[in-house]
Amino acid sequence: MTEKYALKIVRDNYYLDNDSFLFYLHERDLFRADRFNTLCRAVETLAGSRCDMLTEQITHCYQNILKEFIYHFNPNDSSQITDFPKKYTHYLEKFDCALARYYTCGNKHNEKER
Repeated sequence: MTEKYALKIVRDNYYLDNDSFLFYLHERDLFRADRFNTLCRAVETLAGSRCDMLTEQITHCYQNILKEFIYHFNPNDSSQITDFPKKYTHYLEKFDCALARYYTCGNKHNEKER
């Protein structure tokens, strides 16, 4: 994935645009694993970028993913994600690893292989 395309993926998710993962999750209550994996690859591609705006956008995306997962489990909330993965913690760990690579400039030392 090119850096330019990775930036577009993060931006699209930040703004819930262009059929991004967060667009489907938030607007359609649909978990799209393919879009999730694309977002993770984008974050990893941008490892070490150290742009404050980009870091804020990635963090915002991660926070929204966590919130949507929490809302899914809240019986008092109307949000029910279609195709919610049974092993959702796998996806959270995958994003955690992508974030770790982003913050450590892509250093994979001592990280679990996915």
